[in-house]
Amino acid sequence: MRSEKEMIDLILDTARKDERIRAVYMNGSRTNPNAPKDLFQDYDIVYVVRETLPFIKDTTWIDRFGERLYMQLPEQTGLLLGYEADLANCYGWLMQFTDGNRIDLHVQSIPYAQQAIRTDRLCKILLDKDGLLPAMPAPTDADFWVKKPDSAHFLAVCNAGRIPICLQRILVVPKQRRQRALAGGNPLRAGDAPRCGTPAAGADACLEDWIGT
Repeated sequence: MRSEKEMIDLILDTARKDERIRAVYMNGSRTNPNAPKDLFQDYDIVYVVRETLPFIKDTTWIDRFGERLYMQLPEQTGLLLGYEADLANCYGWLMQFTDGNRIDLHVQSIPYAQQAIRTDRLCKILLDKDGLLPAMPAPTDADFWVKKPDSAHFLAVCNAGRIPICLQRILVVPKQRRQRALAGGNPLRAGDAPRCGTPAAGADACLEDWIGT
């Protein structure tokens, strides 16, 4: 398995030799001072480029990172599922290599990266050929700390009906389908509507329906 130094050297050497890549920054667990270190942490890398489309059209350039075991293409998958993707500004390859290393690599346009990097306090600039990126403070995971909601936020979430609706889907509807299946009928039926189908019914009604009381 290649060491962290070997991987970072490869990532930066690729950027230095490709004039289309103007800057490199990293985020994720490897920049988090509070994250335990282990061999299998991935490398969350962003190449800041003049244009993303040449990298997308000809992907042979990613072969230099090593022999891949498999690869995911989140933006391409999203397009296949009908979601929008801003390929002119951001595109990624999530690569698992046979030696155990993993790189989650994205290319971002210069204007996009200049905004995106400001929204993630775990970013660390590794290379900036032209001084394009803003100065970043030391990485911190403070954005991910669990915060106690105030009373207004708590009540707003409860009032949205999410709790009873989720309980309906998780607890009650499976019970109805199981009962129909045991009776030899079709377990799937449109319009399954237990008593907790409305927020006003509350969680107690959901649980009563589930346990059969």
